[in-house]
Amino acid sequence: MNRSTFRRTSPSDFIVWPAGQPWWQRYAVGAGEYLSWEGDAHRIQEWAVLRIPDLLYTPEYTRALFHADRVFCADHFVGGRWDDAGARRVADEIQSRQHRQDRLGARSDRPVDYTVVIEEAALRKVVGDCSIMRAQLFELLDFAGTTAVTLQVVPERASAQVDTDGGMTILEFPDSRRISPMMFARHPGGVVAEFEPRVVAQAQRRFDAVLAAALPEPDSAQFIEQLATELYPT
Repeated sequence: MNRSTFRRTSPSDFIVWPAGQPWWQRYAVGAGEYLSWEGDAHRIQEWAVLRIPDLLYTPEYTRALFHADRVFCADHFVGGRWDDAGARRVADEIQSRQHRQDRLGARSDRPVDYTVVIEEAALRKVVGDCSIMRAQLFELLDFAGTTAVTLQVVPERASAQVDTDGGMTILEFPDSRRISPMMFARHPGGVVAEFEPRVVAQAQRRFDAVLAAALPEPDSAQFIEQLATELYPT
């Protein structure tokens, strides 16, 4: 997908470097194009099936994912360390995510409304070690306590009631007449975007069904804390 098909610039393009390239092009990340759209969105809805939601990774969880990626390691992990390209990619993923997470804070001048549904399987799937997972789950609880984030969990007993073939992210924009909602799905090669209204509307129906099967927010927080304590003890 070429962003210029829709517009040449947008409000998010010149946040950090007003005289230079769009901020998201600075990073050697795997989904730089997606960052530009996310930066414009005022509402994000995400359904995470097998991993912690991308936007909420801790730096340690991010590093562990790269170490678990055999293809990436084969290309960039040499002699017990990352080569220059690998080290830059890992660092850029962490830095760009921190930039994105700033919009979830109460003091952001460009706040975003973020609703995320997490399957229990994503909370149980160990990435790295127990200490990394425990810290990641408690980080979710910290985010869940902010006004910008609505976080709910679909327990395994409810997963059979909904289609869990794959997760997705739906972005909505302030000027819906100019930019219609878009749906994104991740795959091993990156991110695929869908902007056909009929398809996005169907994705929204699917998300709403998953959200309806999820635990309420207080119960979800209690569920995450219980899993963190039982599965990943100190």
